[in-house]
Amino acid sequence: MASKPKSKPKPGAKPQVKDLVKVGPRDVFVEADKAQKLREVKPTTSRALVLRNDKLALRGNSDAAYMQRISGREKLDLLAEDLVDRTTKAVSAPFDIHKCLRIAESQYDVSLGEIEHLRDPEMFTHIIQAELEAQTRYDPGKPDPLKNPSYVARVIGTKIHNQYMMASAWRMVGNILRELIGRGTSNKNVKALLKNDNRIRGLYFALFRMVEVMVDINQQRFSGLALNSAHYARYFKQQQSDDPTEEPSIVFDHTELREAGLSFIDSIIIELCFPKAPYPQFVLYRILHEAAEESPKETKRFSQLMWDAIGDLSECVEMQQLLEMPLLTPEASQWKEEMWQMPPEFDIWRDAQMMSLRASEEIGNFKDVVFPLAKTMRKAVLDNMWMRIDQNYFKHTGKDIDELWQLKGELDIEPQWTSFYTRVPKKNVYDSSDDEDDPKDGHPPSRGNKKAKKRLAIANWAADDPDFEGMPELQTVSNSTEDDSTEDDTASEASYLDNESEGEDGYDTEEEEVIKHLVREAMDYVIEKDLFNGGDSPPGPIKVEDERQNNPFLNLLTSLRGRLFKKSAKLHVPTAPPPRARPAQAKKATSPGYKATVEEVTDEEEPSTPAKKKKKKPKKKKKSVSIVPEEQAPLSPTPPPATPPETKSPVSPPSSPTKAKAKKTPTTPTSKTRPAAPAVSAAALPTFETKTIYGESARSYLSSFEPQKEKHKTRSDQASLFSKDENAKASSSGIGGSIMSKLGFGRKKAVMEDKDQKVAQKSWFSKLSTKAAASMHHLLRTSGDVRQGKGGMRWDDFVKLMTEMGFQYDPSTTGSSVRFIPPGSDDHPISVHKPHPKPYLEPWQLRGVAKHIKKRYGWDQQVFMGQAGSFSSDSEKE
Repeated sequence: MASKPKSKPKPGAKPQVKDLVKVGPRDVFVEADKAQKLREVKPTTSRALVLRNDKLALRGNSDAAYMQRISGREKLDLLAEDLVDRTTKAVSAPFDIHKCLRIAESQYDVSLGEIEHLRDPEMFTHIIQAELEAQTRYDPGKPDPLKNPSYVARVIGTKIHNQYMMASAWRMVGNILRELIGRGTSNKNVKALLKNDNRIRGLYFALFRMVEVMVDINQQRFSGLALNSAHYARYFKQQQSDDPTEEPSIVFDHTELREAGLSFIDSIIIELCFPKAPYPQFVLYRILHEAAEESPKETKRFSQLMWDAIGDLSECVEMQQLLEMPLLTPEASQWKEEMWQMPPEFDIWRDAQMMSLRASEEIGNFKDVVFPLAKTMRKAVLDNMWMRIDQNYFKHTGKDIDELWQLKGELDIEPQWTSFYTRVPKKNVYDSSDDEDDPKDGHPPSRGNKKAKKRLAIANWAADDPDFEGMPELQTVSNSTEDDSTEDDTASEASYLDNESEGEDGYDTEEEEVIKHLVREAMDYVIEKDLFNGGDSPPGPIKVEDERQNNPFLNLLTSLRGRLFKKSAKLHVPTAPPPRARPAQAKKATSPGYKATVEEVTDEEEPSTPAKKKKKKPKKKKKSVSIVPEEQAPLSPTPPPATPPETKSPVSPPSSPTKAKAKKTPTTPTSKTRPAAPAVSAAALPTFETKTIYGESARSYLSSFEPQKEKHKTRSDQASLFSKDENAKASSSGIGGSIMSKLGFGRKKAVMEDKDQKVAQKSWFSKLSTKAAASMHHLLRTSGDVRQGKGGMRWDDFVKLMTEMGFQYDPSTTGSSVRFIPPGSDDHPISVHKPHPKPYLEPWQLRGVAKHIKKRYGWDQQVFMGQAGSFSSDSEKE
């Protein structure tokens, strides 16, 4: 029976069909949210606009206020000034010596791993190729430097020198931190120990000075990479020195003032490249971190090595900020002015870098060995190169490169994994992913427990039906396919950021006229004041007092006045430490002035007898205060010359000669050291909050007995700084010593046997989810790897694997430096550079990370393969 043909719908009638019809996008843009994103104001921009309106007080008083958009330099100045103001008023973060040790150990681990990779034929070629691209500034009118064997060999020598120098420096920083911890320094008692224990104070300031040097060295590295980068090279130019023997300096190029002032991120980078920034470096890094998070596309202008250098410098700045927390006291401000003696290891390290600079210039015996660079992929060729480099170092120093930098045997790492996994019920601790199908505690969710999570219903009637169990869980068909691992996460990000403007584009005609006027005004001021062409004015930022003080381009020029850095890519220690005030000369200069102040005090007090009584108490107080310079004698050369002028002074006070001679002869020097008392009390006045000096002197008089008790304890237990007896005692007690093997940490590592470590590894391997287990197969290159060792790994998959193995993931630093802290407190933390700009570990990078992890933690392939059955059973249960 034939079916009736469907009648055609009448014109204008509503359709009877109720099927869902797919409707395309109805927006002008391809993506619906692109227009909204282009109209959004970034958080830093909105905050800067509020600060600018508050600063100008009246809208329209300045040319900059006419601009609806804010320039990058003005935005930086407003945010930095506000952050500095807030940090001075806010409560500072607590001191954490163990975090400092984790930073030092992880950075030392990175430097050692880089040295190890330079000795690996599979890694050496890729590392040097990336270094050549980052250090080479191409000129179309000159021949390609990559085809020059001497140039390639020189870059190799520079890379080796820099890596060894950084590894040796981080080793010394870690040793000083362990020495402080071994002497009982903790987060709670650090201020008391710095005040009462002169040896702890000397160690601490040696550490503080060493970290300052590390910040300078990492800034040299970062500036050299920015100088040769494709994007930032235009902001710099060479300035020839008056001495023809010196290399030219690098200064800011004024012709690029407009672009540098308009771009927010470029303004931050330029400030970080040049030393002596007007703002603290931690403030600049915090602002850069916020800018990178809200504008990820703008960070693609950084190369991998430049982003790595930003991360390493950020780690140094973070440690410097932590070490400065206990020194935010009036007493510590005086300690900073003293010239503290550095440990002998620092002199050895500084001499080693000078000799290494000369030895790294010898390239004649290996330049033909490494060119072309593809030859170094053979192990025999690479070993031959290292043998010739050792010959060059032995020729100039009498030692090979490992012995010169005190890294002999440091590459022979004993693997250690001491943590056992214990299941934590109802608390997901170690998983950082959002995948709900991966069990976070090592066990798949029970199928019978249907109240674990309430699933969304398809329709309203389904929610009311008691028999409706919801949709089944989505199953992962494959967790290790090539398509899933090689997909670039930045593709979707770039799709909606293509038309986003950072601030240097998109100005209308009126704003363009304002910008031109501001740039012209800034250049006229520079020419008028002759700021960059000589003059007697000292370098550094200046304050503009007239109406031009709100000109962001003028602020940029005045900030960069007199700031420069050297062109050399080889890292070196500054020739002299930063200038500090000399306390001996300060005391001599203030002594006559304080005589007048004492007379004024006696004039105010008309009765003579109470004045004499009040003079006796400070004499006793000065006995305790004068002990501090005596203890500082071995650390600072300034106190000894301060004593001879004090011995000549007893002739001046003839008021009570009989009492002064009858009691003690040293009382007259203490009475002469009385001028130092007002200096200390004046600095300490804000902390005690007293109106006069009498309350302070009483307090110091009562507290003078406590340091003597502390001295009794420290003298009996500890010897001089870095002495042989001290190392012997420390090594016997498992604490102290300059060699890592002598420390208690090294002895604890040898306690757990290999079989126990394998059991510990097995406990963590057994909890891995299916996806993390597939990543572990690929990382260890086992026989169960689906991809058979080919291809790389997504960064998110690597982080997921590490977090499921119990590591704490710390991505807080700016740049690519990411720290992974193992679950075992005795195990060594590691740092891995996040791939940039694409978050994907290339195959050679993944091999280097895997090799270093296996060497550090001893993850065994056979132990992991023994858990293969549990992984498959887990997937079946799911």
